[in-house]
Amino acid sequence: MLNKCRSKKFSILLGFVIMMITMTNTQALKLDASQEKLAHEIYKIGKTFKTADGVTIENTLAAISLRESSLGKFIVGDKKKNGDLKPLEEMSLGAFQIRIGTARDVIMNNDLFRYKYLLKDNLKLVNRLLTDAKFGAIITGYYFVNNYNEALRRKMWNPYFRAVSRHNGGWNNNKYYRVFLKDINKIKKIDFEIKNF
Repeated sequence: MLNKCRSKKFSILLGFVIMMITMTNTQALKLDASQEKLAHEIYKIGKTFKTADGVTIENTLAAISLRESSLGKFIVGDKKKNGDLKPLEEMSLGAFQIRIGTARDVIMNNDLFRYKYLLKDNLKLVNRLLTDAKFGAIITGYYFVNNYNEALRRKMWNPYFRAVSRHNGGWNNNKYYRVFLKDINKIKKIDFEIKNF
């Protein structure tokens, strides 16, 4: 009788665990083919960047794009409170929601010679941000590493947190960082090394 009771409790517990695993898997990140391809391209670009203390940013870049544009699905951001779009110069654009001024600063401060021609014409820069996610990944990679290294140089607490925060306004953006952590955990579940994109 006691064994039957234990067996029944075990069966109920096992059923509950299986149900929870099933529910967790159904809540996993669902990407369409274009998002998967973009995530893989971003991941490869991210592997080419390292911070001064050796941190690579492949998952970080993919998570930023997931957070900012759902991996390229929403490429124009920043509306006014009344719902109208902001002027083009103030908008965040592309798969990483980069502002024109930020892109210009990154190109100039990192001597990205192959992109210097974009500094002469804002429309060309806007077009590149909107249509070339790899370009956005490169700009974001430099921006992230520069901010991370600056936080290290200043001896700021948690340079990774600081660099992620800077992508969305300021050195200390707890709200953005919390949702970013959820996104990076989703990205880390994708095996970019094995999966054939």
